[in-house]
This record gives sequence, C-alpha cells and structure tokens, in this order.
Amino acid sequence: RGLYLSSASLGVALVGRLFYPPLQLLSLPGLLYGTWRLYHKARTTLEQERRLDVDGLMLLVNVAYISGGYWILGNITTTSYFFSTKLLMVIKDRLQQELITALTQQPRQVWTVVDGQEVQRRLDELQAGDVVIVYAGEVLPVDGVICTGAATLDEHMLTGEARPIEKAVGDQVFTATLLLTGKIAVTVEQAGATTLVARINEVLAQTVDFRSTRQLRMQALTDRLVAP
Repeated sequence: RGLYLSSASLGVALVGRLFYPPLQLLSLPGLLYGTWRLYHKARTTLEQERRLDVDGLMLLVNVAYISGGYWILGNITTTSYFFSTKLLMVIKDRLQQELITALTQQPRQVWTVVDGQEVQRRLDELQAGDVVIVYAGEVLPVDGVICTGAATLDEHMLTGEARPIEKAVGDQVFTATLLLTGKIAVTVEQAGATTLVARINEVLAQTVDFRSTRQLRMQALTDRLVAP
C-alpha cells in the first residue's frame, strides 16, 4: 500500500512540475504518509537501540525536502524506501518457501544398517542411535554424526555457504543438506520426525526472520555510514 501510494504521489508531483505546478499539492498527502512511516521506524530504532540508522537519516532529509518545497525529491525518498521494503518481503517469502520445500521433501524410505546389513526402513521409524546410509546425490534425512566414510556436502540451504564442505568421521551433518560426492554412514541423534520439525522451526527462525540482531550486511553497512 505504501509503495502504491508513494509511487502515485511521485507521478503526480512530476506531472505537476512539468505541466501544472498547483497539481503538486495533491502529492503532499502521500509524501506525508511515507514520511510518517519513516518517522515511526526511526523512532522505534532510536528508543530500542539508542542509535540513528539509515531510516532516521532519510527522515531528516525528507523533512528538509518538505520544508524547502522539494516534493519530487521527497517522494523519490519515500518511494525508494517502500520499494526496498517490498523487495525484502519478496525475498523473505521466496526463501521461506524454498526452505519449507527442501525440508519437507524428505525421503519416506532410508537405508539403515541392521546387524551389518543394509536394510530399507521408513524415516519415521528411526530412533536415536540408528545408523543411516547416505549416497552421493541424496539429501540427508537426519541430523547426526558421521561414523563411516567421507563426503562433500552442500549446506547452502541452511547456512548460505556457497562452497561445498568436506566432512569425515566424527563431523556433524544436518538434515536437508545435499551429499555431492562419497558415501557416509550417519549415527542418528534424533528421530526422523523430531529432527524434521526441529529443523524447520530452527531454520525459519534463524534464516527467514530478519531480526535486528541478524541484519543484512548492506543494511548494517549503511547504518554505520549514517553518522559520517
């Protein structure tokens, strides 16, 4: 709603500037709405974290624009603010869907070691202490520790790390990571269903929810540049 309103206000301000200056007055409500949103967000950061962030800087600039009659520039500021907010929401929702898809598409059957033989069992039947065999190209169905073998794993879905990671006996491995090469036997730490639910909750809480303690790097950088 803020993006649509600020975009419309910017359009009205541009048309008014080019063809009929009094028309710019119609852009003022949208400009004030966007500035109020900036004020509310900047005040929250100032009260809770005792610091001035980039939203506070944008607020000060917009107040100067409004006071000086530079309404086009003010509307550009609010439009860019709402656009970046919308973009972050889209990325957040897309990431959430990717994570949920990856974490729920677990195999129903897994290979386990029983009396020295590889036996196929249902994932939800696994218990702590069972040994699961995972082959190259498969997604790990459980959390556990490698007890046999070595492999290259892709953990980017959980950690964001783009480079494959080499792991061997004694290393921890996690649900929803992809085994790129090798073959490993993993000692299960938790039952399959418990692991899946815990992993979904943990990953969504830590990766999807962009809390103030886990700011985006660029956002943190811009906040540090506010004072200078």
